[in-house]
Amino acid sequence: MTQAEKDKAHVEKDKTHKEKNKTHVEKDQTHEEKHKTHVEEDKTRVKKDKTHAEKDKTHVEEDKTQLEKLNVLVGKKNQLFSRTSVSQRDTSENLPSKSIQREVMHETTSN
Repeated sequence: MTQAEKDKAHVEKDKTHKEKNKTHVEKDQTHEEKHKTHVEEDKTRVKKDKTHAEKDKTHVEEDKTQLEKLNVLVGKKNQLFSRTSVSQRDTSENLPSKSIQREVMHETTSN
C-alpha cells in the first residue's frame, strides 16, 4: 500500500470516527432533553400532589367542623329527649306530626 492510500484510509477512518462522535453527542443531547422533560413533569406532579393534599386537609377540617356541629345538635336533642317524661313521649309519638295536622285541617276547611 502506498503512502497516498494509507493517508486516504486514515482520512476515511477519521471521517467515520467524527460521524460516530457526532451521533453520540446527538444521542446525549436527546437523552438530556428527555431527562429535563421528566424532571419538569415530576415537579409539576409534586405541585399537583401538594395542592391535592392541601385540599384534602381542608376537607378533613371541614368534615371535623361538621361532625362537631352534629355532635352538638345530637347532644342538645338527647338533653331535650331525656327531659321529656316517658308518658309525654308515649302520647307525643302517637300524635300526628304538625305538618300532617295542618294538611288535615286544610282539607277539612276546604271541603
